[in-house]
Amino acid sequence: MSTEKGAAFLSWWLHRIENRKDWGDGLKKEVLRNMICCMAGCLKECGEIDEALEVIKEGLNYFPGNKELKIIRGRLLLEKKEYGEAIRIFKKCESYKWLGRTYEKLGQYDKALEYYVEAYKKNREQVCYFISIFRILGKIIGIDASLNFLSSSLSLTKSETKLLFDIFVNLE
Repeated sequence: MSTEKGAAFLSWWLHRIENRKDWGDGLKKEVLRNMICCMAGCLKECGEIDEALEVIKEGLNYFPGNKELKIIRGRLLLEKKEYGEAIRIFKKCESYKWLGRTYEKLGQYDKALEYYVEAYKKNREQVCYFISIFRILGKIIGIDASLNFLSSSLSLTKSETKLLFDIFVNLE
């Protein structure tokens, strides 16, 4: 799909949704935002990163302050290895998870750990943050040392420690 065709397709959909008389403004906005996110995601999966960035750019014209669209833009830039711009976006959005991922890709494990810990502090329900912390600790101090550290600091049982190790091994 060329950028022109993608933009034309998106414009057509935006026009159709905006002109729906039977939908309230809130529903229209929600459908538009979801459609933009889905379209960008599909394009990314097809390897059309530049096209996906165009879709997000168009979406940000409609929703300039939307944090989700900005984070998607940062993720697409991360995919293109445009780390500086991705970091700038993630910092502005306070997306600690994606800052951690970016610094991990850059091999800056101390910074990655710092951001994963911050993400975990903000939302302890998300197991993925804990797994990311464990993975980074494994890279910094080794798997055994990180298992011992987490096991003692969190008072894990032997079976919980083994489960954590199994999760880590399956991630690699």
